[in-house]
Amino acid sequence: MSNPKHDWYGHAVKQVKKYPDKLIAENTAQSALWMYAINKAIKQTEGMDNGEDRMKAVQLVYFEDRYTIAGAADKLGYAEMTIRRWLSAFANLAGEYAGY
Repeated sequence: MSNPKHDWYGHAVKQVKKYPDKLIAENTAQSALWMYAINKAIKQTEGMDNGEDRMKAVQLVYFEDRYTIAGAADKLGYAEMTIRRWLSAFANLAGEYAGY
């Protein structure tokens, strides 16, 4: 796997995986910023082509932490690389909305 394009990418993924319960529980300005950023990323992703499937992948891999990328790809009927791109795009969107 290649290196991420942005230094903050790993932090963005960690914050997305906390959504929503752990971010709400933290009750800090930083967690509120990430809630806002992730909600904006959700809205934008839902409006994309295959937005519903993209959000299912995000839900399964990031929010619920129930599937690996390979498992989500199998369940949703897409290639692993497609799921990987969708997840990466979502984390990048959240990071950009958070101000990175």
